[in-house]
Amino acid sequence: MIIAKTFKGHGLEGIEDELNWHGKPLSQELAEKAIAQLKIRFKEESEFKPSMKYATVMPTDIKTKKTNFVQADLFEDINKKYFEKNALLSTRKAYGYALQTLGENNPEIVALDADVSNSTFEEFFAKKFPERFIQCFIAEQNMISVSTGLQTRGKIPFAATFAAFLTRAFDQLRMAGIGQNALRICGSHCGVSIGQDGPSQMGLEDIAMFNAIPNSIILYPSDAVCTYKLMNQCAVYNDGISYLRTTRADTQIIYDIDEKFEIGKCKVLRQSCNDICCIVAAGITLHEALNAYDLLKAEGIFVSVIDLYSIKPMDIETIVKIAQNSNNKIISVEDHYINGGIGQILAGQIINSEIKQKMLGVTKISRSGTPEELMHDAGIEAHHIIKTVKEFD
Repeated sequence: MIIAKTFKGHGLEGIEDELNWHGKPLSQELAEKAIAQLKIRFKEESEFKPSMKYATVMPTDIKTKKTNFVQADLFEDINKKYFEKNALLSTRKAYGYALQTLGENNPEIVALDADVSNSTFEEFFAKKFPERFIQCFIAEQNMISVSTGLQTRGKIPFAATFAAFLTRAFDQLRMAGIGQNALRICGSHCGVSIGQDGPSQMGLEDIAMFNAIPNSIILYPSDAVCTYKLMNQCAVYNDGISYLRTTRADTQIIYDIDEKFEIGKCKVLRQSCNDICCIVAAGITLHEALNAYDLLKAEGIFVSVIDLYSIKPMDIETIVKIAQNSNNKIISVEDHYINGGIGQILAGQIINSEIKQKMLGVTKISRSGTPEELMHDAGIEAHHIIKTVKEFD
């Protein structure tokens, strides 16, 4: 470890260690003095001869390297048995399984962790490929910076931590966005559904954060199969940051292992000729939407249900089509703050249409409790969805 006391403008007369220089140009006189002093310093340092020769490829020579094919085949995966339909498996664990398999198929993949690999399940990758696993400890900003550096050197970085903790690395993320770096980021433990860990651990701002970054994509799988398949999409997305949002709880697998998922699409899971509104959900709230569908159907009330696994880009064409066949009504349900979340992103897309929309999402600071208690308190579980459907004018 190096502990150094630094001085702004070191070695420059009239500038070194002086206040009030931030964002201000030098006078002509000071500028000429500074340039003269820098020329002397650079001349002295140019005479330094290192004892070792370093052979490195300049970043500009390989930064444009594209990842064209990285594939994890669920049919061939040794963990395939855990992905059977109707089984319970968390999306965060599916992330770990998929990352391990991707690592087997491409030696350029590197995993980075912020001291939570046992929770994000990057530990699967770490145990199999310790030489390609970087433990950044509780230093999320550094983790993103290291990921950016690795990507510029031709690696395929996957970095994971709790979604809540990614907020402290937003500066590094936005700079990676400016640099158009292809980072693969996983934010786990999102929403109030994490339960007893409480509000300090709940990722409730992450969708809004990543949505603001140009060229980013946001993927929010609702089950393990979807997670696994979307990892393949993240691995080959080269135009910017890909963000995968995963859930803490074990959730039911609703898709067959041969289901296909594309960036910018969605899945219409329920629809009929008698639908009175369309429920749009993703992640944990999709399961609540499906529960609400079953309870409403038992009462003779029909709704359509969409799995919005790709939040950005959003399949607005399909959503509008289904909504128009559902009495021109949409209810969005999300485990994220309303501000900047799925509902508001969707509202911005349909603002000029005749479709009416109601938003269910988190509107207040949560607390510690069971996932069921907290989702009920936030108004995003099945019974609140049913109530909203019935009261939707």
